[in-house]
Amino acid sequence: LTGDFSDTEAEGTFGIDKIEIRDMTNLKAAKATISGLSLVGTDESEGMDFDIQLGSMTATNVDAKFVQAIQENVDDEEAMVAALMDMAYDNPMEPGYDSFKLDGLNVDVAGATFTIPNLVAGVERNSAGQATKFVTEPYSMTLKADSAGGEVGEALLQGLSVVGYEELELKGAGVMTYDPDQDIVSFDAGSNYLELVDGAKFSMGGKIEGYSAYSQDIASAFDIEELTA
Repeated sequence: LTGDFSDTEAEGTFGIDKIEIRDMTNLKAAKATISGLSLVGTDESEGMDFDIQLGSMTATNVDAKFVQAIQENVDDEEAMVAALMDMAYDNPMEPGYDSFKLDGLNVDVAGATFTIPNLVAGVERNSAGQATKFVTEPYSMTLKADSAGGEVGEALLQGLSVVGYEELELKGAGVMTYDPDQDIVSFDAGSNYLELVDGAKFSMGGKIEGYSAYSQDIASAFDIEELTA
């Protein structure tokens, strides 16, 4: 599937090799895949070229309620944000999938390039179907700048040079367990980290009691009108 797009802010071309959704029942899909995504164009309002490429993205046991919320409120930005937040915070420990894999994400905007070679995450559930363990396998992401590619790349390169970098590479991983009966989130510092290559490494461990209740309290404190203004 290929085509052109154009609106008041951007125009360009898009392409998708494959979209696959298997065994869709009651807003749940056993598997959803999109591969060979390409989006190339120009932001007319900013005068910047962009090139977005995605090798593939696959998820299993996908909850399509988020997609439904977008479809039902596509003409009302405020209502869409409210619906998505309500769903996310109603059950903050439910990611909406069992496994997730991303391969070959590359985003280039006017000389600034962000890359994720691959990202793999998974969820373990108890007999009641509640998520009890969340694993993000070791991953890396890179931010590079090319001054010849455009003004964003030129500005980014100048900023990186101030702190002694030509590019930024982040690495990380995560393992978190959740006790739904006690509403406790636990994570060990040895398995959870974020590292700036040739810079600093941060390891995180601890325990959070009442996590779901706390997240729901945060959601109720948000002013949706102010967020979407």
